[in-house]
Amino acid sequence: MSAKRLIFATLAFILALGLYLVDRMQAEKAVYAAVNEASLAPGINASEVQEIELQNRFGVIRLQRDKKDWWMRSPVDAPADRETVEQLLVNVTGARKRNEISAEELEQYGLDNPIVRLTLKTSKGQIFELLIGLTSTYTGQVFATYPQSKRVFTISEGVKNTLLRQPLDFQRTRLVEVDVGALDSYTTIRFEQPNRTLELRNERGHWQIAIPETAPAENAVVEEFLRRVSMLRASGFVTQDSDKPTSLAAALEALSRPVLKFELKHATQPAQQLVVGRLGPGERPIYVAKTNNAPEILHFGHEKFAEFDVDENHFRSRNLFTLRPTDVGYVIFEIGRARTDLMRNEKGEWEFVGDATRRVDQDKVNARLESLLGLKIREYVDSDPRDASVYGLAPPRFRFTVTARDKSRSEILEIGKSEPQNVTSVYARKGGDAKVFTIEMGRELIVLPESLADPHFAAFDDKKAVRVTIELGGEKYDLRRDGPEWKVLRPGHNVYSPVDLGKWRRVVETLQRLKFEKDFTASGEQVIAPVEQQTLRLTAYGDNETVLVSFEVGKRLPKTSFVTDGQKRVYEVLNSELDLLLSQLRSLLE
Repeated sequence: MSAKRLIFATLAFILALGLYLVDRMQAEKAVYAAVNEASLAPGINASEVQEIELQNRFGVIRLQRDKKDWWMRSPVDAPADRETVEQLLVNVTGARKRNEISAEELEQYGLDNPIVRLTLKTSKGQIFELLIGLTSTYTGQVFATYPQSKRVFTISEGVKNTLLRQPLDFQRTRLVEVDVGALDSYTTIRFEQPNRTLELRNERGHWQIAIPETAPAENAVVEEFLRRVSMLRASGFVTQDSDKPTSLAAALEALSRPVLKFELKHATQPAQQLVVGRLGPGERPIYVAKTNNAPEILHFGHEKFAEFDVDENHFRSRNLFTLRPTDVGYVIFEIGRARTDLMRNEKGEWEFVGDATRRVDQDKVNARLESLLGLKIREYVDSDPRDASVYGLAPPRFRFTVTARDKSRSEILEIGKSEPQNVTSVYARKGGDAKVFTIEMGRELIVLPESLADPHFAAFDDKKAVRVTIELGGEKYDLRRDGPEWKVLRPGHNVYSPVDLGKWRRVVETLQRLKFEKDFTASGEQVIAPVEQQTLRLTAYGDNETVLVSFEVGKRLPKTSFVTDGQKRVYEVLNSELDLLLSQLRSLLE
């Protein structure tokens, strides 16, 4: 390509790009102009509004911004509710106007004597004024206009409703101001009542009960409490002229002997204080309050006071155990007089204390341990029970003990009887603590040795086996491993002969799957003559004649047979499974 053509191509590209950018800017301006034209308050930013004057059927309300807060200057001089004021500004500045028409006469739209007059003044000196009239019969919207304008349009009825509020709606009636978006910034919550004091402290993101005793609190419960009280508003104010629901003199008298002093401390902001007094006996008294020594006196009902009327049990941690499943080295399940003790061995596997040879189902133990350590307190019932037997806790019906691997600490849970009308909820208490609470206890925690024993009593590591002896039908067989093969010495023979490895593999697989239906020894039951009429005896040996597995099949019942292992434990096994094993052994040994 020649230099001239390159220059012309470059100029053409630059020109095209310039035209594209100009066209896009014009399109954006057109869109902005269209949006701005449809805006009810074009150019007015809610965050820049400094003054609001609102005139409606309740009178004239004047509001003024003071840094982050708002104050009402008329009809009274008092703190304003920031959320309510900002909601007004968002609704007005975010509204759109529709159905705009020219109008010479404003009377038919109710705009000659408007229902609402609104004036906004910004920090930039902008002034926005709005008049609102009647509701449109056809659109369901509201007629509005600007002063000195001959144009009428409609706006959402929600804007009108936002502006039809009375002065009390704008006054700060919240009992406690809480920044629910930064709950972790609060450091202390304190309740002082005539007969008790409760204090909670935020210790590095974890709430703790500090008074009346030191105990962990449930973070979720504390945060939910703060959210609830953040929504509590007083029903109104007590003034010099008040007589309902009480007089100013009576309110001041009640506040001189408060029933509650509530304090909420923040990490960086001044603490908030609420002093509450009570008026009148009965179930529905009147409460009066002052916040942060402000001159206004608020009044509200008992249902709002009840949100503050809580004790330390309300905030206590619902966790019962501090140990995690991996921390536990010993666990004891006690059900009445039945007791199951387990410990971890050097391999980290569970075994029965005092009977290391009994097989343990590791998954079952771990599942039950997780269920136990995952229990949560539902509700505190009695902080100082006079008679624990009322709750079935003297003595307890169940007792669970978990101990750390290094034996540094143990934790105990005692279970009593079920709650009336709720059998899954039981009374309980921690070991060494008298406080009674309720928990939801599942049936999986009703643990006996047989429920944790591995039912595969005949399973063994066939790779370690070097010899197997079998007594079947009164005849004795001896199998020995010879390299990768197995050989058998049959009755009356002097020489070992090879066996079918496929048949041997099927025998081993059946032995691995064979399981008991019931463990009589673990359940404490005795069986009379469990091995009479013996049909099978099998023992597998490892190196140095170490017994890997040993059992014999005895008395046959209609559906099951008794089986006794090498430790003289007696099981009940399905005949169908034993018959399969017997047929495979006959096929192998024939």
